[in-house]
Amino acid sequence: MSFDDLPPDWPDRPLSEPALVADVLDLIVSHRARHVGALVLLLCDGSDRLVQPVEITEPHVAGDVHEFAAGLRSLFDMLADLDPAAGVIAALARRGGLSVTPDDARWAEAIARATAGRVRLLGVHLVTPDGCRPVPRRLAA
Repeated sequence: MSFDDLPPDWPDRPLSEPALVADVLDLIVSHRARHVGALVLLLCDGSDRLVQPVEITEPHVAGDVHEFAAGLRSLFDMLADLDPAAGVIAALARRGGLSVTPDDARWAEAIARATAGRVRLLGVHLVTPDGCRPVPRRLAA
């Protein structure tokens, strides 16, 4: 995984290829986000192409993960109003290795609930200084 591997036309491609998603996340999720912690949302159109990344630094300081995710519902409602076929990829950026922790699983579940009935959840990924990996759907549901 490396943003150096991105093809020149990557902005025009749908984020449905796992290798492409990993490379795009490597490009967009900053070094700082991986060290202080962040939630990075890749807002996508109905064709799964990136429209806008959104980074929320240090979301863990906001308190309860489910209360924080409830606040995301308004963002997802607005996105759905703009494009009923919209999708989102969520990246949980943090320090440490690529093993999915119970805290990562709680965030993935909260994001799945926040997107449900609003926008398509195209995936939840863990992004650390060590790399990127998808969070299995069974943990994000």
